[in-house]
Amino acid sequence: MLLAFMALESAKALSGQAGNPPGNAAFTGAFAPSSLISNLALVHGLGMEDRLSWNIPSWSIGAEFFVYITFAILLLAMLAAAGDVRLYQAAHGRRMSRHAGRLAEAGALLTVVVFVSAAGGNALPLAAPLLFGPVVLVFAFEAGPVSRLLTTSPFRQLAAWPYSIYMVHALLIAVLQKATTVAQEGIGRPLFVERRTTAKPTG
Repeated sequence: MLLAFMALESAKALSGQAGNPPGNAAFTGAFAPSSLISNLALVHGLGMEDRLSWNIPSWSIGAEFFVYITFAILLLAMLAAAGDVRLYQAAHGRRMSRHAGRLAEAGALLTVVVFVSAAGGNALPLAAPLLFGPVVLVFAFEAGPVSRLLTTSPFRQLAAWPYSIYMVHALLIAVLQKATTVAQEGIGRPLFVERRTTAKPTG
């Protein structure tokens, strides 16, 4: 994706040299070459830059990578401090019964629905890790009908699409913006009209 954005900026620079610049100057702002290193190192989402750059959604990859490493280090430190190397073996060897799995998954789904419905415009989303951690643990046992349904081929395929769409949507938007700008300059009229509305006070 990073190479695709670089190719897009290169095309933008070439068109600018031809006297038909499609928008802002190439390789500036969020697409400055100075931010390439942080993007390649996956640290651009950790406050290394003053803005999101290049493929904007990719900040989540760097953030997740950092969290995974941090979690692994903390877990190893906790196990070393406790001296209990059998902790994982004990947890891994246990299985949840079908009846308990059905109840646990139903409770987890209900809790998630209530939480998501209530978490809006308040500080409740900050508690999401405390909720979704146990929810992931419940479904990791795959002891209920919902988790077994989610392991079927159609749902596995469906799960692979959203993240792919998320990672490429910024590039598609950028390509459409550049193409629209070029088309507007070619026909001499705007293709889109921005309309702003102001809400009228009530009462």
